[in-house]
Amino acid sequence: TIRQLLTTTKSSTSQASLDFIIAANPKAAGIKRLIEQAKQEKCAWKRCAKNEKSWFLNFSRVQIFSEDDIHLRVIVIKTEQRCRTSKKNRTVTRTKYRHYALVTTLTHLSSQKIFKLYHQRQTIELAFKELKYQFHCGKMPSQQFRANEGYFLLVCVAYNIFQSFKSHVLVKRYATSSLLTI
Repeated sequence: TIRQLLTTTKSSTSQASLDFIIAANPKAAGIKRLIEQAKQEKCAWKRCAKNEKSWFLNFSRVQIFSEDDIHLRVIVIKTEQRCRTSKKNRTVTRTKYRHYALVTTLTHLSSQKIFKLYHQRQTIELAFKELKYQFHCGKMPSQQFRANEGYFLLVCVAYNIFQSFKSHVLVKRYATSSLLTI
């Protein structure tokens, strides 16, 4: 959580500080207040990337916890989501906006770069999830380290072959599909 990161930052005895980017709980009091304030700012939103359906609003030097004297940078992200509902044989599409916040100590990077850095993390998280659940790598088959190492290497080779198959052989619409859906 943010509070744990802050105590780690404060308790470090070296001159170097801990740099982080973390998604904040949008229901936390300080973050909720910032999101509500951001919703009121109609013209200040800037697009995250050229073809993205996401916008950001930057808040620098925000004091999230009243008892701490640490000021952080908060970037509120607004993402467009299209929802389809069917009523009486008619499909209705409406646009909904989801708001969330990224909290960081990185002041030297642009908001767009922080947005990209945070969302690159999602790729590795998806790879771990796919290895764990679809390639059955959540529990190792042996109690011997070398046997588990060999098993994990084979699973990684299979995963890489599958990723290559998806990107080079399959039609584009299946490029983001998982092993279970193909």
